Amino acid sequence: MNGARSLATNTRLTPKQVAELVGRSERTLWFWRKKKSGPAYVRIERQVYYPVDAFNEWLKSQEWA
Repeated sequence: MNGARSLATNTRLTPKQVAELVGRSERTLWFWRKKKSGPAYVRIERQVYYPVDAFNEWLKSQEWA
């Protein structure tokens, strides 16, 4: 069971981790979720998580050429 848990946590980020990565506050992430902007997220029970693949895609879409 421990291996399954580590696999699951390696495929998603917490709001705190995303906030640190993008240099914004967790409050800003909350605002983005309410506006339906920002990276895609999932809600598991009452917790919010950001799938790593979706976060990376969103981050890449924010780049300017």
